[in-house]
Amino acid sequence: AGLRPSFSERVLVVDNGAYTCKVGWAGEKDPKIVAPNATGVLKSQLEPYVADQIESSIKNHANLTLTRPCERGIITNWPCQIDVWQRLFPLAMQPTSPGDASSSGGKILSQGVAPKECALSASVAPCTPTSVVRCMDEVVFEELHFGGFVRYPSPCGPSWRLAQLRQGGTGGGDVDRGSACVVVDLGFSATNVTPCIMGVPVPRATKRLNIGGKLLTNLLKEVVSYRQYNMMDEFRLINGAKEALSYVAPYGGIAQEMKATCGGRKRRIPSGIAAYREWVLPDYATTFDGYSRTLPIDESTGCFRRTRPGDPSVEPALRLESERFTVPEVLFFPSDIGLKQASLPEVIAEAVGSCDLLIQAPLYANVILTGGTACLPGLKDRLYRELRPLVPSHMDLKMSVGSDGEDDPVLMGWRGASDWSSSSPDFAKVVVSREDFNEGGSDYCSNRFNKFGLSPTVGY
Repeated sequence: AGLRPSFSERVLVVDNGAYTCKVGWAGEKDPKIVAPNATGVLKSQLEPYVADQIESSIKNHANLTLTRPCERGIITNWPCQIDVWQRLFPLAMQPTSPGDASSSGGKILSQGVAPKECALSASVAPCTPTSVVRCMDEVVFEELHFGGFVRYPSPCGPSWRLAQLRQGGTGGGDVDRGSACVVVDLGFSATNVTPCIMGVPVPRATKRLNIGGKLLTNLLKEVVSYRQYNMMDEFRLINGAKEALSYVAPYGGIAQEMKATCGGRKRRIPSGIAAYREWVLPDYATTFDGYSRTLPIDESTGCFRRTRPGDPSVEPALRLESERFTVPEVLFFPSDIGLKQASLPEVIAEAVGSCDLLIQAPLYANVILTGGTACLPGLKDRLYRELRPLVPSHMDLKMSVGSDGEDDPVLMGWRGASDWSSSSPDFAKVVVSREDFNEGGSDYCSNRFNKFGLSPTVGY
């Protein structure tokens, strides 16, 4: 059974990340909604805030308790996830004005669309257990009442986007540079490395490193709390500091960075050293978010003047020095925090080495970094220098963050799924209608998706 004409052009695409949920119509340039994939409760209230309400309705996040539905990228709290979807999907299906549609490159909807009139295209994390994907099938059809459904492994999105941008895939026996890639998804709760061939992931070669943006933020919280203020309950504040100030030290330059920062503890700090920054804390009266600033400069010496906690002349701030680059170092040295796993370059080499020898060269020629952690300055250059010695000398190595200026690494997966859901002839063959589900259940869905290589349940 294929798509019915009534919703053949109405496909809602959701990239369900552990940190944010991206929702929009297939064929549009950008998702209509990008909201936290979480629910929150204030200590003084019982009514929860869901998804976009967390950012739009709450100014003071100090007393907010968040509940996230995903762990390691896999949905573990279905009541929370259903609340998020029931909040975001109706917002995405609301009518759009001509101005909104033209600015986003999307379609004009003069009236809202009911779920039964459209299909849902949703991502799932690599190697998701069978019980979880069965729950997703049941939720989509029985709780959300969609007319059709396609679930695809999340690495497919960036690979589809790359194939469209580079017009990869010859359809012949040989695999060219555009049809094979390695998707390195540096997500919120884990890092997944997945080789993809012709837009289809290779399950046996999928590897995971249990380091993501959440671990880096928690590590920064511990370091800052030990040295300065107790920030163990301020995840959002420290996460903002990490995103704004953290960077990856250059290859072989960690010693110089440490000498430049730590050497200044017993001497004056020259203003030319860029590692010193302060993260100004909000007062929750006039400001509700932190912001970065350089240390004030003593005009008499031309050096940085250290601010002391409690100084009434300046706002209270966290001073970030070596932790700006030592925290991201755990991607390359997991043993520093007691994690018995390989480093990120070794995980990538192991994933590619698990594939056939003939396909390894095209894979190394297309290494794509996606996810929020991929935005760390210096990560691409450092990872390239660390990975190059592990790649055979006769193979070329090329790496890009997103698609090097053409795509945001956070939105690349959604855009690839949007393009595929709107323009690929395979979508109509893959989609499972409500009638199919009522007849065959979740087994029918799994058989249909597995037939086209979209199974997320095998690997590691």
